[in-house]
Amino acid sequence: MAELRLVFQRTDTDVNVRADFFGLDGNIAGGKPQPFAFELEPDDYTDLRWYLETFMDLPMGGSVLRANRIEQSLVRWGRDLYHAVFDHGDHRDLIRDLIRAEMPRLLTIATSDGELLRLPWELMADERGALTRQDITIRRQLETVKQNLTYEAGSPLRVLLVVSRPDDAGFIDPRHSTRALLDALTALQDKVTVEFCRPPTLAHLEEMLAEADGAYDIVHFDGHGNYNRLLGLGVLLFEKAQRPGRMQSEKDPVRADRLGNLLARYQIPLVVLEACRTSEVDDVAFRSVAPRLIEAGVGSVIAMSYAVHVEAAKILIERFYRELARGRTIGQAMEHGRGALIAQPDRWLAYGPQGQTIQLQDWFLPQLYQRGGDMALVGTVTQDTVHEAPVANRPLFSTGNEIGAFPHPPLYDFHGRARELYHLERAFRTDRAILLHAMGGMGKTALAREAAQWLTRTGLFRHGACFLSFEQPVTAERIVQVLGTYLEGHAFESLSQDEQYNRARALFQSHDVLMVWDNFESALEMFADPEVASDHASTPMPMPGYNAEARRRIIDLFRDWTQDGRGRLLITCRPEETGLPGVRRVGIAGL
Repeated sequence: MAELRLVFQRTDTDVNVRADFFGLDGNIAGGKPQPFAFELEPDDYTDLRWYLETFMDLPMGGSVLRANRIEQSLVRWGRDLYHAVFDHGDHRDLIRDLIRAEMPRLLTIATSDGELLRLPWELMADERGALTRQDITIRRQLETVKQNLTYEAGSPLRVLLVVSRPDDAGFIDPRHSTRALLDALTALQDKVTVEFCRPPTLAHLEEMLAEADGAYDIVHFDGHGNYNRLLGLGVLLFEKAQRPGRMQSEKDPVRADRLGNLLARYQIPLVVLEACRTSEVDDVAFRSVAPRLIEAGVGSVIAMSYAVHVEAAKILIERFYRELARGRTIGQAMEHGRGALIAQPDRWLAYGPQGQTIQLQDWFLPQLYQRGGDMALVGTVTQDTVHEAPVANRPLFSTGNEIGAFPHPPLYDFHGRARELYHLERAFRTDRAILLHAMGGMGKTALAREAAQWLTRTGLFRHGACFLSFEQPVTAERIVQVLGTYLEGHAFESLSQDEQYNRARALFQSHDVLMVWDNFESALEMFADPEVASDHASTPMPMPGYNAEARRRIIDLFRDWTQDGRGRLLITCRPEETGLPGVRRVGIAGL
């Protein structure tokens, strides 16, 4: 690949830049050092942060005028940056050589000076527009990092995803970008595996990295990041280990140097930091997260200089991973993601079909740091290289007429309850049975369905999820049959009743499977009386037909299944008193 390398040197009085061009034929052309005179004032950085992080809070009146002024400044800064480097004779010739070269093409900002790394180089533009829109990848490289390391991507591509949402930090729906990532990688089928770090603690991340022994190609952090100016260090907010009996988790600020030292042992080819301010630097570049990881030995880091809107993260991640799966280099894939941000500038202020949006110029936010070359993690994908993933005998999540199938999704899809969904995921790490309780019409079944579908897709229940409604009379025998037939097919039904009981219990203990018991209130004694039942429903309910013996057998089955093992139960019910021993109770409030 062709590369134009800008090497900066700061003296006591000024800054010089030298341009070196490395052609595809191996020839090297160097320019003479020239003075570099460009800087942004503190007020300019204040404007940038306000535009990207605050403007959306009240986008009207004087705020709109200020935003328009800043957008004009973005254009001016991009052109001024270009002229500050390439207005000199030989530098001008070298950038033309890069533009004319075959792809891929790299423009490398080579410095360890924090003030220079902080500049928005991605805005750089000539008379035709931004260089990144001319198939040029702009990346940062630390000049003080001299040791060359080799990175190898395996097959299948292994991605380790850390989704961290501590309760004492701002909450973002974890499905937005994760769903985009999973969708983008479906083209690779059996050539990619995505694993989740659950729980998202630093200790568990270290455990998973050690067990894989350097086999991960990508570590992707989806959460909050920041730059702590008191410490002079970048931090990522992991979760602390849960306390026994609590669903909440507190934030664990992990310093950049601590995380870098951990990842240094495994020479990870790529780390994606989907967290705000993870590339922000001061006068000491290594103190920020992204540069620190590069110094520690990570091959490439993609990070954000400011807080990124949820929709922007989703657009970027989906396009980046899709292009990565097509065999693009890391830099090329990121520039395609940047192009998607330019093409889709609408950012919603309120989520939903009728939600208000504004247009935001945030395409320059993603920054690429690289230690060495710009590598591709996936070979060129053709029809011959893609193999169909093995087709299971049953779907992991179905909505048809099969036994254990779930209801169809709500008419207008599932919205809201993101925090409750994440709390369910967190609770299932330790609890074998969870009771969702609320009055009728609060969306218990819809939430249970979404949880089953999402947690199945993201691998928590890798053997699938099945559903059973208690609205019509259900026996313990029927519960056993539904689980057993779902996991083993109709051959399970040929077993005797005792064999089915024993087999179903063994399956529930040995499989990562979720079973949903819906409308469990129908089995409660109080609901056998239509007058009592009507106190919990908008219309009287018919007598469901459960007797004391049937209830006892269901509770005994529940107790037997939830003593140990890997299976999980999710129960929806109107009252919270169910007689189910040891069940974790989770109430649902109104939206």
